[in-house]
Amino acid sequence: MDTGKTLTRWPVFVDHFTETIKKWRIHRSTAESLLDFARHYNAIVRGWIEYYGKFWSRNFSYRLWSAMQSRLLKWMQSKYRLSNRKAQRKLALVRKQYPKLFAHWYLLRASNE
Repeated sequence: MDTGKTLTRWPVFVDHFTETIKKWRIHRSTAESLLDFARHYNAIVRGWIEYYGKFWSRNFSYRLWSAMQSRLLKWMQSKYRLSNRKAQRKLALVRKQYPKLFAHWYLLRASNE
């Protein structure tokens, strides 16, 4: 494998998956539940983790985590009319109760304990 070619694709891929997550417009889908999001998007996120996570584990994990988590927080704020801090607490509680609900939550599993 030519790592030089792979590493040059990193910025393009980061832009791709962050833009893709934004295009999903999760924060606008207030009629859906977290379970609906998990069913719909976990397969895609798992594919990214399996394929790209092998090459850029630390940086990739953080970027994917923050992109997904920020959209879920915005959704939580929109759906329940919460402040950012309260939305973070509520999402942390959900993560503690259902740690395997979202595929990206496993990336930072050490912070869940």
